[in-house]
Amino acid sequence: MPSLLEVGGIQAEGDASGGELSEAKMTAIRMPNLVRVRGTLWIYLAFGLLEADFRKLETVDQRLWIHRNIKLETLRLDALRTVGEDTQISGDTALPACPLEIIEANLIAGGNTDLFIMPGFQETDCECTLVCGQGLCL
Repeated sequence: MPSLLEVGGIQAEGDASGGELSEAKMTAIRMPNLVRVRGTLWIYLAFGLLEADFRKLETVDQRLWIHRNIKLETLRLDALRTVGEDTQISGDTALPACPLEIIEANLIAGGNTDLFIMPGFQETDCECTLVCGQGLCL
């Protein structure tokens, strides 16, 4: 959905027994020009999801919840600065630490305090660097 700029909310949920996303075999959610979510951004148990790209998203008015998407390798929230309620990004076991460190730093700099961000795995022998807006291990 490259032209979408604003939505009322996003709920992407699947489960091991064949929820909506599992049945659709969705591997990517790409909304690279989305700037605002007026409600909640919720991605949960989407076991086939590899990528979630919201690179220009600045504001989520309510909750940001990205949890237990075990194959999620890429999460682009490069511009995110404000979440109205709480933020939880956890249980995404394939998601590297570096991009999450930058997301967390940006949210804290934006004044957000109710955060629970836990990376899936830690890269070793690398430095987390911002490259083209995305945190990368170099």
